[in-house]
Amino acid sequence: MITGERKRLLRFIFENFYMQGDIIELRAISRKFKHVKSSKAQSEYFLFPDELEKLVEKVNEWEKKIRNGEATWHGIYFGVHARKREVLEKQKERKKQRNTYSSVDEDVENFKVLFTDLDLFKENPPFKEVELAGKRVVLSKEWLLENRETAAEFKKEFALRLIDRIEEDLGFKPFLVVDSGFGIHLYFKFDQVLEDQKKYEEYFGFIRDYLVDLLARAFNDPAFAESVLDSKVKNPSRVSRLPFTINAKLAFKEDKEARRLEFLPENVLDVDVIYFEEDNYIRFDELEKLLQRKQRAKKSKKKAASAKIEVSRELHYKDVWEEYLKKHNIRELLGKVNLSNFFEIEDKETIEVIVKHLLKFIWEDKKNEFFLKMPVFFLARGVGIETIIRIFDRVLYIEREVWGLDEDPEDNRINAVCHTIETFFKCKLEEPQESGKKVGWKSFFFKIPDDFVEENKPLEERLRDLELWSDIVDKVIGYLRIIDDEEFEKIFGAGKKEVFGFTAEELEKLKREDFERSAELVKDFIIKTLREIALEIRMARKYAKKYIRTGKGEVRVHEGVERGEKKKGRPSKAELALAELSLLHTDQIVQEVAEVKSDYIEDAHKFVIKAILSLPKVDYETKKDILRKIQQVLDRYYKELQERAVVSVVKLKEVKIADSTNITLLIGLVNKISERLTLKIGRGDITAVPIKNDMKEAVGLFEVKDTDFIDNFASLNTKFVEAVNKKLYLSKDDIVEVLAELLNVDDLDVQLKYSNLLDIVVKNYYYHAYKGIKRWLAELWAKAETKEENELRELKAAFINLLDIYPKIRAGDKIRIPDALNVLERDEKKVLAIPARILKESVDKSASKLKKLKAFLKDNKLFIKDVATTETTSEGSKIVVYLFDYEKVREFYLRETGVDLEDLLEEPPAEIEENFLSRKLIEVAIQKIREELYKNGRISINELLAMLGYHEELVDKVVQELVDSGEVEVQDSTIFLKGVRE
Repeated sequence: MITGERKRLLRFIFENFYMQGDIIELRAISRKFKHVKSSKAQSEYFLFPDELEKLVEKVNEWEKKIRNGEATWHGIYFGVHARKREVLEKQKERKKQRNTYSSVDEDVENFKVLFTDLDLFKENPPFKEVELAGKRVVLSKEWLLENRETAAEFKKEFALRLIDRIEEDLGFKPFLVVDSGFGIHLYFKFDQVLEDQKKYEEYFGFIRDYLVDLLARAFNDPAFAESVLDSKVKNPSRVSRLPFTINAKLAFKEDKEARRLEFLPENVLDVDVIYFEEDNYIRFDELEKLLQRKQRAKKSKKKAASAKIEVSRELHYKDVWEEYLKKHNIRELLGKVNLSNFFEIEDKETIEVIVKHLLKFIWEDKKNEFFLKMPVFFLARGVGIETIIRIFDRVLYIEREVWGLDEDPEDNRINAVCHTIETFFKCKLEEPQESGKKVGWKSFFFKIPDDFVEENKPLEERLRDLELWSDIVDKVIGYLRIIDDEEFEKIFGAGKKEVFGFTAEELEKLKREDFERSAELVKDFIIKTLREIALEIRMARKYAKKYIRTGKGEVRVHEGVERGEKKKGRPSKAELALAELSLLHTDQIVQEVAEVKSDYIEDAHKFVIKAILSLPKVDYETKKDILRKIQQVLDRYYKELQERAVVSVVKLKEVKIADSTNITLLIGLVNKISERLTLKIGRGDITAVPIKNDMKEAVGLFEVKDTDFIDNFASLNTKFVEAVNKKLYLSKDDIVEVLAELLNVDDLDVQLKYSNLLDIVVKNYYYHAYKGIKRWLAELWAKAETKEENELRELKAAFINLLDIYPKIRAGDKIRIPDALNVLERDEKKVLAIPARILKESVDKSASKLKKLKAFLKDNKLFIKDVATTETTSEGSKIVVYLFDYEKVREFYLRETGVDLEDLLEEPPAEIEENFLSRKLIEVAIQKIREELYKNGRISINELLAMLGYHEELVDKVVQELVDSGEVEVQDSTIFLKGVRE
């Protein structure tokens, strides 16, 4: 509830959002449920500051309803930007209809703040696990609800560090940060009112891109960073959770069966203010400079760093650089180092901007120290050697040749730079150093205590904690005095006062009056300059277009196959996955996969996953062998599965399109399970890009955009499990379990610690499984019967039953089927005639199937021609007769039953007549009755007589057997399944 101090603070906060007379929108929003109707969203409008009291009353009224479970709103929101007065009229009209009006973008008056939403805690897995300030946090909403205090501390610490980092990088910071419950909201205040929506969206895009890049590096997961920053909040009418209210997003749980909502008050979270400093604001000129930097960086070029350093002809001291590169064996040293995170800045304008910033540090008696230490600032940020050479070559030229400030030989300065590069990379290789002491750039400006430990804090915060060398102020004063004003302006395009913020005289006067203050002023200047250089590097890394040099010139590199990660200078998921895999001990798995023969592999799915883990760690020939094994193992597995589970495969449809064929199959499995499946045979329908390592060599794995393609077989997979308890492919949870077993880690570690590796394994497993299933189905399709052929097969089976089992009634007399058959002469050929009425009743009671009967012998199978004719009996009536080639029918029947048809057609012996109600016939009849009883619970005697062809003797026999077995009971000429009768 908003009362007392909270009400007072809310007024102060609103004064930064609105001016007098502005309209504030207040909105209550509901979460939608599938089976239960939720409370209707509400909107109200208030005049600031006159109606602030009414606004607070409405907020408290709504919050009370939520906390009591009376309304299913998940929160109370406010319009971040002031609304136009027209919304009041629109609200009046809408209320006449017993509704409320929610504003749209056209209703927004102007922009005074910029809002970003960081959705840190997720509802759906996989969840990110992080550690901050010694606390382990799982970024899931469920975890947060169980660990509220730890989560609240994490959000606060995360927010405060984020504020510092933003200020360090951009020179400004948010004025308000709110704990929204499952994330944090950042609000940046403009120094003046903005009315241009396109400009607002441009500013929003810049800050969001910066935050995505920052979080991608912080979490080592670009995709997660993209999901954290909500890109939708840029629209003008966006609303945000009101500080000092509640977040009830998970406080209402839907009971689908009961079709009601359960209220969980323990899941209600507070929306609190983490940070508020109304003096923080963004100047438009600062934002414009940042946007210009971004645009300049986007137009510029960069290239991957390489051990093959090219010394440009444009260098002022080309020969000297070449000499000392060889002297320090830098090219040879770089050949041993992983340079994947280093890049070269190709843009001359960016180089020139950085050079100007560095020229501010060329102080008397510290020049050699400058060239010895400052290169580390660039190396630590991944700047390549060619770029460093160009930067310091230009700095050296200006301070020597243009300003005439350096009388020492250029060899000394260049030697210092090359020595630092050598020392830096030896440290990376953990080789012993001649000096025995690590060179760092901070000691150029600050005193570094012997017990100093580099903490994981923002750069500015770390530098603020350090003490400036006592002579630095004097060095700056001397620098400002010694450089000619005109020469200074030629380089910087501005005077010393404008560039430094003070003159030599002003700084000297301040030093005499307050040395501490003068030192702080110089420290601020140093930190600001370093921040500007760091930002130039970051912009170039993120936005510059990457090129490679070939014999035919420069070729643009379109990096990254997912979310444009590499294009933005961030590692792709594939690179992160390979890095995670390199840290795991999989030598035993690699050896097993390489040595095992495909015929001896028992668990096909597990082998494929083991093979995927092994591929990046073996040579080219072994990769080819393993990929062949994967195909062989899967092909054998699906063939064995077919022999065990598949009963029939029927072609239902076939449509040829270009170089592929769309087919529909009906796959029959054991236990009377079937599945209708449509798929494409021919051209590939998934895209898999080979993953390459730092040496541009294929590692045997593929980057697949998504795994939706495997869902085509989800239903078939389920049917195989039902039929024989075997899977076509594993679920993601199954893969997690297999990986956890193989890597000897917990399931949670697989999903969190090795999330990128899991993603690559899942995609590659599904890629191979999908190809294997398609190969198998293509073979089934080639051998499958058509729909017509399958129906004929069913009819033939029914024909056997017709001849072998069922008795029928003709004119009220009992006969056997063979007695209804006649052998006739047609065109000097014997044919078997079966009345259509008999055939219909025995097969399907459907004339439609009979129309599809064909007749010829092919591949030793009987195909029956439709040769129906009309015959006149001795009584003069006409019946339809189906004629079959007698010899072929006889041959088929003899082959299928072992009984000669001629013997069957002879007059039955007396013993056959006496035993007409054979055991087999009775069992068939009982089974039919059971099916009817299980279906309906009852059957009348009349229905039973009709079912059994009015064979009273048969009816009496089967009813008696069922009663004796205790299965049924008879009452009022109706048979009931025991226990069912009402």
